Amino acid sequence: MSTFDIKARFFGKAFQGNIYDLEAMRLLNENLGSLIQQLIAIHLGRNELADELKDQIKHSVAINKGVFEVSINFERNFYNKFGITGLGQDSISFSDSIARLFYSAISLRRHVAETKKNGSSIKILLNTKQGKDNRSVAINEQGNILLNHPKVLWAAQMTKDATDQILRSIDGENVSGFEVEGFSRPFVSNDADFAVLDQEKSDLVAIANFTGRLDNLFFSRQRGVVVSESDIFQIAWDDEIRNKLLNHADLDNVEFIAQPCIETHSLYGELVVYKILDCVAANVPNANAAQKIEQVAS
Repeated sequence: MSTFDIKARFFGKAFQGNIYDLEAMRLLNENLGSLIQQLIAIHLGRNELADELKDQIKHSVAINKGVFEVSINFERNFYNKFGITGLGQDSISFSDSIARLFYSAISLRRHVAETKKNGSSIKILLNTKQGKDNRSVAINEQGNILLNHPKVLWAAQMTKDATDQILRSIDGENVSGFEVEGFSRPFVSNDADFAVLDQEKSDLVAIANFTGRLDNLFFSRQRGVVVSESDIFQIAWDDEIRNKLLNHADLDNVEFIAQPCIETHSLYGELVVYKILDCVAANVPNANAAQKIEQVAS
């Protein structure tokens, strides 16, 4: 296998013998291609890939010893041609990042499904303070789902349809399971995965808490930014919070509670905007926004 490949291998009776299930192959191939393109777009911080980038991603299919293989290949000039930086300079690290993002997205959905199955309330909290580059999913001491990177949430939301189409094809016989090769953390799935993920029907909504100063406020567009010590958050708000934002426009160290939302038609090319739900000056006694996050998330 080329070091530039992401390879998915599907198992089952549909790919054995001399007669193959072409409809199953078509469905798996199309949805896997869509899934990979969505993951790459999210990894680049965009809603979708430009056609020029899509043309640089090649994939091929084959049946090898009763296994249906789909190989994704990134052209060698993928980075230089389009000026992509900050992603690692080789396709091995790029492929691994795509894989880890998908693995984390599936882990998030699995945690949500299991929490719902147990009858517990679902609270997804986005860590904006530390470990942001570690795209992991964990359960904290309070039983809440903690995300260390917002792209995990976006990946879980935006790849849901393609992922479910693949998982619905896995019936334990015709298509018995699949695995993905080429990453540091292999992903293997079977029909038990869909039994778990099928429990998760609700929208995936998270709450973020960050501290900073309001800047570049455009009240006619209800857009602006919050500048923190380590990041800049694109924000939006509804009319209900407008006056409260005005009262905190000239203050440092304001704490914000926000809901990260995907911008499908952003004028600024951003994938996400944080919709402000509440804010309070951090130095006001008994008014710490972090203490309200449980109430807002409920």
